[in-house]
Amino acid sequence: MKDNIERRLEEILESKTKPCSRSEWLDVVNCSEEPLYDYRLDHTRRVVKLAKMIAHTMNGDMQIVTLAAWLHDIAKPGVSNVQEHGAKSAEIAGDILESQGYDRTIIDRVKDTIRKHVGLTLEAQLYPIEAQILWEADKLDKLGIVGYIHGIINSTRMDVGKRIEDIAKFLREFFPLGKQIVESMYTPLGKHIAQERFNHMKEFSSRLDLEITVHHGEEITE
Repeated sequence: MKDNIERRLEEILESKTKPCSRSEWLDVVNCSEEPLYDYRLDHTRRVVKLAKMIAHTMNGDMQIVTLAAWLHDIAKPGVSNVQEHGAKSAEIAGDILESQGYDRTIIDRVKDTIRKHVGLTLEAQLYPIEAQILWEADKLDKLGIVGYIHGIINSTRMDVGKRIEDIAKFLREFFPLGKQIVESMYTPLGKHIAQERFNHMKEFSSRLDLEITVHHGEEITE
């Protein structure tokens, strides 16, 4: 074949696909009242379920855990980072619960639980147990295949133009932090789920690497 013909053909194809792909995504957004994906709502729903599961095994106060789980990210409705979102969410949660007729004792406990859920790793267990439960539920949703899917979707939004190879690299680079998250779990169920999900992540990443690699990294050129 001619020298550099594949690169030239790729450039020609890219000049056609890029504007079309961008237009297709914009059409979906502009023609629907629904977002392409509501990450924060989906994440919160899953955190609520996980928190209830862990609270049941730890005799945690189910009311405090449930209310805190629903409102733990209320100050951060999107994907973008919000400074001190734990403290801000706690204050908003307090106002919401007060408007719903909850007494000050419950409100204060929920706010304390929400304030303590921030950070991706822990050096010591959180107290009271409701705070640890919410922290674990929140971080468990960042592990496993679900965590990967969330990460892929959100990283695509924040860092456009990704290829599958870029996503595979993104998954591999998460391993050190993922291991630290697993080590920050203190409840028995949290530890079990975290380790299981971390194993799933490593297996998924390994299989993805195999699928995007041709003959152990050697591309066929002819």
